[in-house]
Amino acid sequence: INQMVQDLVHAGLLLPRRGLGFYGGEGYWFSLPGLGHAAKSIVEGRTSILRRMRQSKYKERKRSVLEREIGRDGPAAKEKGSFNNEHTGGDT
Repeated sequence: INQMVQDLVHAGLLLPRRGLGFYGGEGYWFSLPGLGHAAKSIVEGRTSILRRMRQSKYKERKRSVLEREIGRDGPAAKEKGSFNNEHTGGDT
């Protein structure tokens, strides 16, 4: 069991935690490396969709239109540098 725990610690899935409770025992935090980037992307996508819904006349939008717009200038497109003036260095 100790070897399995050490392997999980080495992989970054468990983080050692010391001084738990009254007796000061040991424990571990669960960790999912890279989850912060995924959470940030989800929040940005949700914010973008809500902003587009507020801007529409009847507070509704076709799913296909949203998917096309978000795919064109959403968070993933910004990472690739397409449709983003910061990466191209000019006005497009």
